[in-house]
Amino acid sequence: MGPPRWTELLAKLTPGIALALVLVGLLVVFLRRPIDAEAPLRREGSLLMPRVLIAYWYWLITPVIERLGRWGVRPNHLTLGALALAIFAGGALAVGSLMLGAWLLVAAATFDLLDGLLARHLEIGSKSGAFLDSFADRCAECVVFGGLAYYGAGGPLTWLSVWALTASLLISYARARAEALGVDCSIGLMQRPERTFWLIITLFAAPIVSAFQPATADNSVSLVAVLGVGILAFLSTITALRRADWAFKALSDDPNNHRDYPGLANAKDAKIARGHTGAALASEVALESGAEAMR
Repeated sequence: MGPPRWTELLAKLTPGIALALVLVGLLVVFLRRPIDAEAPLRREGSLLMPRVLIAYWYWLITPVIERLGRWGVRPNHLTLGALALAIFAGGALAVGSLMLGAWLLVAAATFDLLDGLLARHLEIGSKSGAFLDSFADRCAECVVFGGLAYYGAGGPLTWLSVWALTASLLISYARARAEALGVDCSIGLMQRPERTFWLIITLFAAPIVSAFQPATADNSVSLVAVLGVGILAFLSTITALRRADWAFKALSDDPNNHRDYPGLANAKDAKIARGHTGAALASEVALESGAEAMR
């Protein structure tokens, strides 16, 4: 009889455990730093991603920005690097290497954050870069959920992955279309960082839980992965519907629909917003929101 599955898993996890311990140690250093040393954040925290977690990750990667600039790295290089890492993650997920896929997604998410920070540091933000970033993000979601769908082998995980991908794309489209019409539509729990964070946690947990279950044909696909992706798909659908409702009412001619939407003060503002051409508004939005467009 061979060693227990959890022992095998522990052996495989040794590099990841070492990295996790380093990150925990750095988190302790971060929490003990002077409060006045905290830099302003581009976004506030949420239920799934507390502000302290966002501040920690910014603190962790900010020192790299200046060096990247000196080395000649440009934001588009990081954007394409993030996409490449996501493609590798999708491949790892397709063959059932969920833990490896999770770490690759962590790396891809870090690259995705670095590209925007580097663009601001070098003051070279552009509409073409914002478009590339948004397009690469959509491609990354497709390959990651595509890998999960393949791993699901036609079972529940396959269809839940397709559902999650569809909902994710609808969330992005709702914001992009609303902003092109002059409405800020960044509401909802499952924005892209939250979706990525939830998926990473799911992928980390799935093989650990599976290691303590007897290996049978019935659980060859992780039940934790099925549950996690199912929750992600459901919450993402709620977010997409909320954004659609928000944008529709904010753009409506009925003043009663504007009471809960501070983005447009009244119906006149809505008409003015819709009076702009789509191309002009898209340009304004791209300039103002940069890499945040279509999130």
